[in-house]
Amino acid sequence: MKYKPLPNCPYCKENLPDSRKSANHIRWCKLNPLREEYVEKLAKRREKSRTPDAIEKQRQSLKKSHAEGKYSHLDYSWNIGRPHTEETKEHLRTKALASKHRRLVRSIQNYQKKDGSIVKLESSWEVVLAKRLDELNIEWIRPEPVPWQDIKGRTHNYFPDFYLPKYDLFLDPKNTYARASQKEKLEILTATMKNLIIIKTLEECQTFTI
Repeated sequence: MKYKPLPNCPYCKENLPDSRKSANHIRWCKLNPLREEYVEKLAKRREKSRTPDAIEKQRQSLKKSHAEGKYSHLDYSWNIGRPHTEETKEHLRTKALASKHRRLVRSIQNYQKKDGSIVKLESSWEVVLAKRLDELNIEWIRPEPVPWQDIKGRTHNYFPDFYLPKYDLFLDPKNTYARASQKEKLEILTATMKNLIIIKTLEECQTFTI
């Protein structure tokens, strides 16, 4: 039986003229009630694939393929250049640290708070938590970046997702993959910021309370 693509997304009703992308759009549509389930499954697969053993296995496999000449037809000349000097690296790091702008992501969306102001949120979990805070009439803002130091003494900027001024409390929803990929950072932050709560599930966003 030949697959017949849908002309419109059944969730957001967006027109889907490209049949090759329609199924992918529907699966990851922000209004799809199963989207978070897919996100969690994908996060677990990525977490599993990024273990030291998995990374080393991938590296050895790639090394073997190169040795066998499987990539000899590819042109890598565009990627050849001088590496940054330590001085340049330090300059770029300092410049990045001075920036107070959040990194833009594809999933970013505008959210209207109860007071009518528009805030840019980066994930569906953030939207759910924002709605929950508004339901509870809890004032919240997008806070300024918080400087922190890694185990090597290098300073970085940390961007918590929510700050509750009345309670002096930071909230940061993180799924399984995010927590695994930012393990060192989160361990340091939770140890040094006693007023930081990492929210680990969508249900916690939905039922959050002070």
